[in-house]
Amino acid sequence: MQIEVPASSPSNSLRYKLRNRVLIPVRERTSAFRARPDLVIAGVQKGGTTPFFRFLSEHPQVMRGLVKESHYFDRHYHRGPIWYRALYPLKVSRRRQQNKLGLPVRVMDATPDYVFDPRAPERIARDLPDARFVIFLRDPVARAYSNYQMMVAREYETLSFGDAVAAEPERVAGEWEKMLADPDYISHPIRIFGYMLRSRYADQLERWFAHVPRERTLVVRSEDAREDPARAFRQLTDFFEIEPFDPPSFTPPNARSYAPLDPGLRRELADEFAESNRRLAEILGRDMGW
Repeated sequence: MQIEVPASSPSNSLRYKLRNRVLIPVRERTSAFRARPDLVIAGVQKGGTTPFFRFLSEHPQVMRGLVKESHYFDRHYHRGPIWYRALYPLKVSRRRQQNKLGLPVRVMDATPDYVFDPRAPERIARDLPDARFVIFLRDPVARAYSNYQMMVAREYETLSFGDAVAAEPERVAGEWEKMLADPDYISHPIRIFGYMLRSRYADQLERWFAHVPRERTLVVRSEDAREDPARAFRQLTDFFEIEPFDPPSFTPPNARSYAPLDPGLRRELADEFAESNRRLAEILGRDMGW
């Protein structure tokens, strides 16, 4: 399927081009002296990760990279570890901050596609053997609808949500197999139109835990995090073994407003996810309540 990229796409922005053509190549010269991430927000897209990325970025024991989402383990793995490390702070900078605080300092990557891409878990387990991960899981129907609204706003999607869900199998047909067959293949149809596919969490967590130890992964229910962000953030700081911290504000960024989902379609889609949610409960040992 041919995907048209709107002119407003970030890939066409001057800042994006300067970073990739100028800044990163310069930083690659010092990659050997740069830290690898040991704190990773690994999922899921439209799961509410952005506020917690912001909260963690404000923590004095956390250092972030040049960008929120490096997409190294899903889209850019072919660029190699020198490129990846170029995104992150120098080890001496981290050591200086650690000496100042008298506490350990973590380096953060936050790419919510990692838990979804079938190739990422194995790569992550091999390259970040000591990292810890957090995965936010949101009501799969709400996540899919939010994903759809994002693509409408970006001018990729022209169908109604119901029609888009109905068209998804045809739109993404064969794409998963291409991803599995080619380590460098980027599936634009799945990236843009995989609304339902991305909300089937049981498949994703099964792949993830086949490579990443459970004790290094924290799964957070997005609805709980939204209801009590301070409590959820304390879960994160405890899990990442950093000190409790109150950011200047726990107010999430303004969310895009859009029409509520038709109740009948919501019930229909909830039925579609019932089996996946049942399997997810078995994997996690708890019912997520969706």
